[in-house]
Amino acid sequence: KGNVAAGCAIGKLEIVGSNVLKISGPLSIVSQIDSVSAVINVDGMSTDVTDSVVPVLYDVDGNVIDTTKLKMSLDTVTISAQILNTKDVALEFSTKGEVAEGYVVTGMKSSLGTVRIKGEAATLNPINKITIPSEVLNITDITSDLITTVDITSYLPQGTALVLNSDAQVEVQIQVEPLVE
Repeated sequence: KGNVAAGCAIGKLEIVGSNVLKISGPLSIVSQIDSVSAVINVDGMSTDVTDSVVPVLYDVDGNVIDTTKLKMSLDTVTISAQILNTKDVALEFSTKGEVAEGYVVTGMKSSLGTVRIKGEAATLNPINKITIPSEVLNITDITSDLITTVDITSYLPQGTALVLNSDAQVEVQIQVEPLVE
């Protein structure tokens, strides 16, 4: 829970040690358990954080279950949260081929000009842009605007990821008009 420091994003979250919690007690209480949550506070953090937290049991309606009559194999769960740096980088698109004879490309637009990526500082520092290869936007012999959606995740540099998964799908429009002489 919480928001990491500015310029940072959460990377990998993992349970350190055993990820199995054995619970025993009266059937009437144990049968109500729908989920178990272990929450780590990352508010304001700019470096990796590890904390031991008390697991909380919930019923199907999201209500906390009283554990006083239950026996749990673990009193606390240790959770580690990786805190990564972020960087805004430009998206660069190029095209492959030539439009049909008598037509000309008049512009290119994309729904996003930049995206925020996350990764280790040493990985992010040299990255200034994400280039989408020309094979993705083939304009060979087109006579009208080409509008397509590109999933940019496979073009992210190794060791990076998008901060917002919603930025993965970028709409690109190649504008084409008849050539007038």
